Amino acid sequence: MDSFIIHVKNPSEKLTMKAVIWEGKPYETVVREVPRPTIESPTDIIVRVTTAAICGSDLHNYHGLLGGSDVPFSMGHEAIGIVDQEAAKASCPILFPSLPPPCLPHTPAAEYVRVVDGDSVLISIPQGTEHELDYLTCADIFATAWTSITQTGFQPGDTVVVYGAGPVGLLAAYSSLFRGAKKVYSIDHVEARLARAESIGAIPIDLRRGDPSEQILKLEPNGVARVSDCVGMECVNPSLKPQEGYILNDAVRLIAERGGIAITGAYLSGPRDKGEPRQGPQWATVPFDIAVWFTKGATINGGSVFPSQQEPTLKDLITAGRVRPGFVFDHIIDIDQAPEAYRLFSEHKIQKAAINNGEGKDGDVCVRWQRMVSKVHTYRLYEKSHVHYLRAYFPAVPHPANSASLGRPPLPLLAAPPPTSTTNDTPKCCRFRNASRALSRGGRYLNRSLQQAPSPTPPSRGPSQQPP
Repeated sequence: MDSFIIHVKNPSEKLTMKAVIWEGKPYETVVREVPRPTIESPTDIIVRVTTAAICGSDLHNYHGLLGGSDVPFSMGHEAIGIVDQEAAKASCPILFPSLPPPCLPHTPAAEYVRVVDGDSVLISIPQGTEHELDYLTCADIFATAWTSITQTGFQPGDTVVVYGAGPVGLLAAYSSLFRGAKKVYSIDHVEARLARAESIGAIPIDLRRGDPSEQILKLEPNGVARVSDCVGMECVNPSLKPQEGYILNDAVRLIAERGGIAITGAYLSGPRDKGEPRQGPQWATVPFDIAVWFTKGATINGGSVFPSQQEPTLKDLITAGRVRPGFVFDHIIDIDQAPEAYRLFSEHKIQKAAINNGEGKDGDVCVRWQRMVSKVHTYRLYEKSHVHYLRAYFPAVPHPANSASLGRPPLPLLAAPPPTSTTNDTPKCCRFRNASRALSRGGRYLNRSLQQAPSPTPPSRGPSQQPP
């Protein structure tokens, strides 16, 4: 057994923390005091979460559609934080602080989180908080939206239709405009969301006025080249009644010949009875007009998204100030307000909320949670034993906490090294790596509260610059 020591950057005497918990009751989350997570292996890193986000995928659990028998568990998968404790292999005895082991499989909607294989899951972000909310979107929603548009087969000059103007749908429209779309239609039934979509340059289509395909085909008689479904299995029809497969069939009627459709909204298994979220899963099935699709020869793509594939491009665009995806946030709350924020988000009364757990100090190493596994893991569909991690293999080098040398994969998927660290090019057996990409410098979380930062505002018109 390897022995390791613990490096504590921000020690605290408090042995508990607050976490947003789902206890298996549909439409209900609670904030509980739970034991803080502790180091359990030499590759663990404890992160003090400074800012987390509530994601639309969390609502599938919140609604009781998905769950599994491992409740209660904490929510969330989008976060920015500060390295609080880290383990490094050493030849000395094991030294643990006297903290009890966690009783819950903690995730970032808490004050602290234990990150397994931290060096491959955490990434550094640049200094300052000017783009903090922008970087936070890269953990899921911006990367998911960007991937969705790519999966449609998008080319500059295409006309795009996006079903859904929630956070992912809004950023899919934003991404399309940035990448040179001729026109973008944004479909939703919530007036505030449609107004936000129009503010960035998209053409709003109100679902309540009838089938989107009929509305848009009056304007685009030959159909549209690209369609992105950013809603998924919880879609509704123009009467606002749940109807599985409605979007997929409407998209097939709308798509032009040889066009491309991306299914980005989740279609997953889960109990159909919302009163029994722990029952066995059932595979979702949807009706599909295959004859219309076959006649048009359209391409259908989609599935789970790996944010790490888009990370270098999106991070560079944000750092350069060319995109500001953080405009989707319209509420910043503290963790005690999370249950109410979940309710408002579920009722479409807010666009997206960020949970602010407090500011860091000058000199802290700021990192962002990077999901290396597909969304299926975060949904917790089955037993814990059924969760499979996507492993990435890195050079066997000392952790940056006790070494001036750091083996680096070309994508920035390591915890931020100290400013004096150097890097080398010795990756091996790493998935999704691009040898031409260099690791960005580790940043510092400045002494500035998220609540003091200016609220991000959407651009007055759709962005038009092309990515590099």
